[in-house]
Amino acid sequence: MRLQAIGFCFLGLVGLSGQVAAQSYPTQQIRLIVPFAAGGVTDLLARMAGDHIRTKTGQSVVVENRPGAGGNTGLDQVVKSTPDGYTIGLCGATIFGVNPHIFRQMPFDPMKDLVPVATIAEAPQILVVNAAKVPAGSLQEFIAFAKANPTKLNYGSAGTGTPNHLGADQIMRQAGITVAHVPYRGGGPAVADLVAGNVEVAVIATGLVIEHVKAGTLKVLAAVAPKRLPFLPDVPTTAEGGLPTYDTANWFGIVAPAKTPSAVVAELNRVLTSMADEKAILDRIERAYMLPFRVTPDQFAAMVLADNPKWERVVKEAGIKPE
Repeated sequence: MRLQAIGFCFLGLVGLSGQVAAQSYPTQQIRLIVPFAAGGVTDLLARMAGDHIRTKTGQSVVVENRPGAGGNTGLDQVVKSTPDGYTIGLCGATIFGVNPHIFRQMPFDPMKDLVPVATIAEAPQILVVNAAKVPAGSLQEFIAFAKANPTKLNYGSAGTGTPNHLGADQIMRQAGITVAHVPYRGGGPAVADLVAGNVEVAVIATGLVIEHVKAGTLKVLAAVAPKRLPFLPDVPTTAEGGLPTYDTANWFGIVAPAKTPSAVVAELNRVLTSMADEKAILDRIERAYMLPFRVTPDQFAAMVLADNPKWERVVKEAGIKPE
């Protein structure tokens, strides 16, 4: 039983569990590290989480942006901090599922050195095309056009190994079409070139492109998700378009250093999961075209364990070599 064998080590909930009572935490300022630049989805969610922690506990939260190396730089600061709950981090699925398979040398082992605390939201992805460059109104029409123009199309992504790169790669391979990958340094530049027509296709988080979809510059062909999205109910899934069911949504959650006391993890989880009970927060998440997402720390750990082999397979199928 793989989960049973490593679960206690991974959760970091043994040894120190009785040393800190939940009711005594927190008693001082909390540092929340965001391993990506300010202004993005992770930054937005971190500041929402920080505000909520302050409201519920009365303790201030300082959000620090420490971008670099696909999130590894910032979370390395979390790993190296004292495991007392006063330095935590916000991360996405790539830290656990993708980065260990695309970086030859990780500064830490996320499966051993981080404790899953609480999930906050997930960002579903959609397949979009430049409306002026791709005459397709459905996934099948897009596939037919790509097959008829095997050297004409390019898809943009936020970078090699990102969920939008891997999601698009799966679609192109399963559809049997040739679409060249153009990696960018972030989702913003990728969307800018998609709108400009310098690339024609992308699998991207809904919130990054929805205004361009509303303006008619971009066209949504499919939801890259197991079921239709509540904010795009008329958009069929990839499975409805004849391809396998994909789920490349990027979840976002709070993590802490290994050996953080279980009482502290439980208290943080209690506070953070209560975000999903606040209408104002749910409205902000919905306006960002994300979905609220909450589980227990044990469920979070089990999800990460299940995600890792899935992303490892996708990385290998995409032919990405560790660097």
